[in-house]
Amino acid sequence: MFLKGGVIMAKNTVGAMIAAISVLVALGIGILEATGILDISQYGAWVTIFLVVAGLILGVVNISTKESVPFMVATLVVAGGATALAVLPMVGEWVQIIFARIATLVVPAAIVVALGVAFRNIKN
Repeated sequence: MFLKGGVIMAKNTVGAMIAAISVLVALGIGILEATGILDISQYGAWVTIFLVVAGLILGVVNISTKESVPFMVATLVVAGGATALAVLPMVGEWVQIIFARIATLVVPAAIVVALGVAFRNIKN
């Protein structure tokens, strides 16, 4: 995916749909969990499995070689932000939970991308 004129464009429409739906679901789950509407202790394993599988699909289908390094850097920011923003007064816990769910989605995708980069570098 790349940003063009403020709109996310993609070479692969299915991949773009998977990315958009996955991010919205991760965001929604994070918000529902942070507000207490969703009790993650009941559905935690299924939520995690869904987000990890969606992340793996996202990494395989949607991230090109050219996008791999920026995607991995962005993943580090999201994963680090999950912990760093917890210190914010009143909303820190909410932000931490939301970022943690998004990180659960993007970290598996970054692992797939990182392995792809490593294997391409080994072949060369």
